[in-house]
Amino acid sequence: MLFLGSYTLILALIQHIYFLRAAAKRRPEKEQEVPSTDMIEVERALRNWQNGWNQDPESFLGPGSPLGPISFNATALLRMAYIRLNVDLGSWRALNTHDPHDIAVSIYRSPPLATNPRLARAVLYSAHALSIPVKIGVNIVAHNQAFSWSLQHSLCALECAFIISKWLIAIQPRVSEGTIDEEEARLYAYIEDMVIEAEAGGEIGTSSSDLCTRVVSIWARILSGTAHWNVVKMIGNILEAYAQILQTRPC
Repeated sequence: MLFLGSYTLILALIQHIYFLRAAAKRRPEKEQEVPSTDMIEVERALRNWQNGWNQDPESFLGPGSPLGPISFNATALLRMAYIRLNVDLGSWRALNTHDPHDIAVSIYRSPPLATNPRLARAVLYSAHALSIPVKIGVNIVAHNQAFSWSLQHSLCALECAFIISKWLIAIQPRVSEGTIDEEEARLYAYIEDMVIEAEAGGEIGTSSSDLCTRVVSIWARILSGTAHWNVVKMIGNILEAYAQILQTRPC
């Protein structure tokens, strides 16, 4: 089964990204970013991985593969790889506290993101992750994710919500001024259309007009259903608390 090899390889790439960031932190403070040469090499490896996954006849984008969930889980790991390559989440997730409110506050207080094309690509992958449950139906996924979503998908959801929300916060001033570039405008519109589609079914109960809050609320709703692992419930509670913080402190 080729997808088993793909799954192992994407895990190895995530581990490689971790070591690149760990090595960068040992350098002087002003040089603690991952070198651009390493970024380019990892991006090439991720593209090659994705091309291989696309060509594998056993690969499956949804959770209903007759061969099991490994191929579907690998897509979550690909998104995590792009996120972790572009953003050092580090201790800002504060998952070791096991307190949803404290973790949500830590995420909110994390440093602002510097927007760039690489970050936009990671945001796009994160938005694609949200588009799948939106197309299926948020409530349907919420009620059935325990049977089809792995722990990797739940962790990926947290990181996707993190990076989309921080990106929206970063570009909001330029959105208001009408100075975002064409690529950013397309990505912003894509996220906005997806949120409108999710809300059109009456599945999301938020009174906020803030796009950032609405995105996080959708993720929170998806993870609000029954779960096999307590950590999945905790992630759902984190996202709910984060959405509440964003609602009281708009982007």
